Amino acid sequence: MTITPHPAIQQSEPDYPEIIPFDGAEVPDYQPGMLPAVLEDWAADVSECMDCAPIDMAAACAVIVAGTAIGRHCAIQPKRAVSSYRRYPLLWGMLVAPSGVKKTPIIDQMTAPLFEYERDRAEQIAFRRAEWSARVRAARLDLAAAEKRYQAARAAENEAEAQAALAEMADAEARASEPEPIERLLVTDTTYEALEDIMASTRRGLLLKMDETAQFIKRLEQDRNAAERQFYLWSWQPGTPYTIDRKTRRARPAEGGLAVLGAAQPDALRRLIQGINAGGASNDGLLQRFQVMVMPRIEGGAYVDRPINEMARGQYERAIRDLFKYDWADSDRCQPRVFTFDELAQSRFKAWSMRHSAAIRSEQTGSAFASHLAKYDTLISALALIFELVENPLAEQVGLESFTRAERYTEYLRGHAEAIYGIGQPMHVQDAISLLTRFQNGKWPDRLAQVFNARDAQQARLLGRNGIRSERYQAAISELATRGYLIPVHDGRAFAWNPTLTQQDAS
Repeated sequence: MTITPHPAIQQSEPDYPEIIPFDGAEVPDYQPGMLPAVLEDWAADVSECMDCAPIDMAAACAVIVAGTAIGRHCAIQPKRAVSSYRRYPLLWGMLVAPSGVKKTPIIDQMTAPLFEYERDRAEQIAFRRAEWSARVRAARLDLAAAEKRYQAARAAENEAEAQAALAEMADAEARASEPEPIERLLVTDTTYEALEDIMASTRRGLLLKMDETAQFIKRLEQDRNAAERQFYLWSWQPGTPYTIDRKTRRARPAEGGLAVLGAAQPDALRRLIQGINAGGASNDGLLQRFQVMVMPRIEGGAYVDRPINEMARGQYERAIRDLFKYDWADSDRCQPRVFTFDELAQSRFKAWSMRHSAAIRSEQTGSAFASHLAKYDTLISALALIFELVENPLAEQVGLESFTRAERYTEYLRGHAEAIYGIGQPMHVQDAISLLTRFQNGKWPDRLAQVFNARDAQQARLLGRNGIRSERYQAAISELATRGYLIPVHDGRAFAWNPTLTQQDAS
C-alpha cells in the first residue's frame, strides 16, 4: 500500500527516526525427561543430526506420531463419573520456525514409522481392496437383476413380488455403495473431499502432514472454502458423528479422528493471530486446535556428519509399532478401550483442572489465546494417555508418573503458546502490534493514510471491536511512536507513519 508522507515529515530519509522492532517473548527450553525416554532419545538424535536443530521440534513430532499410532482405538475418561467426557490421543501440532532450520526433514524422520507401517501392509491392503471390488461388482449385478424383477412384477401387477424385489434392490444398493477399505495412516497431499472418503473408511484415524500451515488456515477463511473449514473443525474431535452427503452417492457415516502435523513461518503465523485478535479473521477455534505448538529459539548450529543412533531409532520404531497393536474393546460397535486415571493421578488431575479453570476465567489476554487455553483439558489428558501407553502398553490405568510428565509438558507448551500468541507482552504492546499489522497488511483506512490520532483510530475501530476506550488507543500509538513506527505531527497532537516503513511496505 503506497501512502504519501505527511508534508510535515517530508524530509530526507536519514532524518527519519530509526525503527526499533518488537522483540518476541521468551520461550521455555525443552528439559530432559519431559517425554518418555524411548521418544526423547530418538528425537534428540534426529535433532543433532540435523546440524544441532532444537530438540523441541522433533519431540513435538514424536508426541503426534505416538498419538496417531494409538488413534481412536483408545480413549481416556478424565472424570470417572462422566462417561461422555472422553479424550482421544489424536493431536494437532505445529513447528514454528524460520526457513532453513530443517523443519520438514525432521517431520519426515519422525513420521517414518507410519510410512513404513503402511508400506509393510500394502500387500494385505491390496488383497482387501480386491475382495471389496469383487463384492461391489457382484452387488451391482444383483441390483440390475432385482430391478428387472421389479419391473416385471409391476407389469404383472404382482404387488408381493414387487415389494420383495424392492427389498432386494435396497440391499444390493447398500452393498454396492460399501466404501473402499482404504486403511490409511498418513496423508500428505490431498483435497478435503478425498480426506472425507479416507476418514469414512479408516477406523483408527490418520495423520495429515502439511507445510505452510499458516497459509493453509488463511486460505480457509475465504467464503468459498467454508465447507472445507467446517470439515477440519469437525475432524479435530474423534468420536464426533459426521454424515457425508453427495449427490452422486448415498450418505456415509464417518467419525472425527484426524491428527495434523505442520510447519509455519513465525511472521506468517503472528500476522494470522494478530488478524484474529484485531477482528480481521475467523475466530472459530481452528488455529487454537493446534495444541502442540513449539517455537524454539534458533541459535548457531554445528556441522554434524555422523551415523544415526540405530539403537535409539530401533527402540522408537518398536514403541510406535507396539501402539498399532491396540484394537477396539468392542469391534462390532467400534467402541474404544477407555482408560481412567488411578487414584493418585485422578487427584492430581482434579487439582490441575480447578487451577486451570480459574486461570481461564481470570485470563485478561486476547480471545485467541483464551480459546487455545480452553482446550488444554483435551491436551493434558491425551498426553497422559500417550505417555502411559508408550511406556507400559499393558497398562490398565493411567498413573501419576504419566500425568505428572503430561502436566510438565503442557506447562512447557503453554510457554511456547504465550510467545506465539504474543501474550507475554503487555496489552498496549499487543495493541500496537495489531495496529502495525493492519497497516502492513493494507487494511489501514485511506482517510487516515497521512495523519491520525487516538480518537480517529477509535472511531475507525482499528482494534476490531466497539467499547475500547481512547486511552487504550493512545497507549498503543505512543508505543509505536516510541519505537519509531509513527512520527508526531501538529505539535504531537497527531501522528503519521514513518515513510521508511511505508516505502518498504510498498515495495
